Amino acid sequence: MKIDNLNNGGIFVADLKVGNMRLMGNVKVPPSKSMAHRAIICASLSEGVSKIENIDFSDDIIATMEAMKALGAKIYQNKNYIEIQGINHNEDNKELKIIDCNESGSTLRFLVPISLLIPGKKKFIGRGNLGKRPLNTFYEIFEQDNIEYSFEEGILNLQLEGTLKGGEYYLAGNISSQFITGLLFTLPLINRDSKIIITTEMESKGYIDLTLSALRDFGIEIINNDYKEFIIKGIATINVTSNIIVSISNMYHLVYQLFLFCTAFTSSSQFIIYLVKNLFLSFQFPP
Repeated sequence: MKIDNLNNGGIFVADLKVGNMRLMGNVKVPPSKSMAHRAIICASLSEGVSKIENIDFSDDIIATMEAMKALGAKIYQNKNYIEIQGINHNEDNKELKIIDCNESGSTLRFLVPISLLIPGKKKFIGRGNLGKRPLNTFYEIFEQDNIEYSFEEGILNLQLEGTLKGGEYYLAGNISSQFITGLLFTLPLINRDSKIIITTEMESKGYIDLTLSALRDFGIEIINNDYKEFIIKGIATINVTSNIIVSISNMYHLVYQLFLFCTAFTSSSQFIIYLVKNLFLSFQFPP
């Protein structure tokens, strides 16, 4: 195979031969912000200490860490991992808890229902356009469950107090999956079984899959009936998983890079499909 490459005005020509060899080596998968949010939340709601590795400390991830700390979790940050001591759910601290979401929509929508697991009043604040993001789905749930709340138009200043009652919750499938994820995190920890019923076609199945996978890693099984309803047993205990590699969900980025690498050396789409299929079949979660 001959490759011509334009480099600083000159042409580099090389003859390459691709032999029948096994690819070997180590690949570090890039961190996934979506999975990091979920792992931090699950660990914070767990009993005991969890360690989460390979985290990119973006502003959104720091917002979720600080929010869970405001609700009672103890989080210790190191260079590229964190250790989390879960919230003491038996502690009866009813002081006002201020949850600063910065500009993170995920932090806000994940934690609004989660905060209702903790006694006392909560106040959500943020910056930028976060206060303009609609929260009507939660307001309807607050009305249904007699949760006290107040908010201001145009800025994030949401105050609430109360608990979710459980039972049936009806949500449209075309809303942000963040609303559904927030409920999926919360409802297993209340003292009543619940069901989330999706009234229209679910649009963000991939993000829901990430949430269900994170909960499963921490010992929570939720029944997914073809994304039309989610059946949730109450009074669950989230178990500690001592070493969560949050980058695992970013496999698609890795496969894409392999695709580019392979197409540079072969035009055989069958070979690329074979490689991708076998990568997924052979990849295993760390213990």
